[in-house]
Amino acid sequence: MTIIERVKWLIRELVKMMSDKASFFSQKRTQGWMAFLMFYAGQGVFFVTHVKEMDVYTLTVWSSPLLLVAGYAVKQTQDEKFRKRSNNTNES
Repeated sequence: MTIIERVKWLIRELVKMMSDKASFFSQKRTQGWMAFLMFYAGQGVFFVTHVKEMDVYTLTVWSSPLLLVAGYAVKQTQDEKFRKRSNNTNES
């Protein structure tokens, strides 16, 4: 399988994931992963552009909301898995 075929497969699976079709990837897990990726990308850009005038306060103010959003996405995924497990055990 060539790299181009792998990229095409990845794009097809991501499109399936966002639709109602069955996909290789989990939509909730991918959304959580994307939230953390956005955090790291934002932090990287911020560090590169503000490294000379950066202090701890600025770093805290910038990273706190990003980490809150990323953590919230992961918590929602975990809560949904717990609710599904609870519903399955109650139905048995």
